[in-house]
Amino acid sequence: MLHTIECPPSASPTSAAASSASAAPAATAPGVDAARVTAQLRYQIGKLPFFSVFDDISATFQDGVATLRGAVRRPSLRPAAEHAALAVEGVERVDNQVELLPKSRFDDQIRQQAAHQIYNHGKLARCGVQSMPPVRILVRHGDVTLVGCVTSAREREAAGLLASQVPGVFSVTNELRVESPRTV
Repeated sequence: MLHTIECPPSASPTSAAASSASAAPAATAPGVDAARVTAQLRYQIGKLPFFSVFDDISATFQDGVATLRGAVRRPSLRPAAEHAALAVEGVERVDNQVELLPKSRFDDQIRQQAAHQIYNHGKLARCGVQSMPPVRILVRHGDVTLVGCVTSAREREAAGLLASQVPGVFSVTNELRVESPRTV
């Protein structure tokens, strides 16, 4: 039996009030299944080329408008996410609030080292073998934000501690959610 965490992209680290793609969508146009549209948005975003553990995009849907929030490293991911959202049936317009993270070799080193630390540690190592690991590592000028989900409070604390031990990290904001794993 394989246990995996299926964690949708989380809310933007810059907007704690933003709800994730798995949140219950608000009312929308008659005949449009908002839950289906939201699930389809999450699926389409997750399969974008070059979307990685170092990017985070969440999507909400209301009244024909898909709102995208989060942060990405590659400039091409912003328009790609918008294009993918527009391709989802029921989406009439996209409000793209995805932030482009600053380009920096220093931040890239931190990203790589934080991923290595987190995904080679105990129980967190099993998360690293998933096609889309559930812990996202966002780095902005040496400040690390962890978003996504883990299966226990202990894993959440461990990920935060491991990220804080990476040389060059100024601060760590741990926004990881604890969710139960599903059996596949």
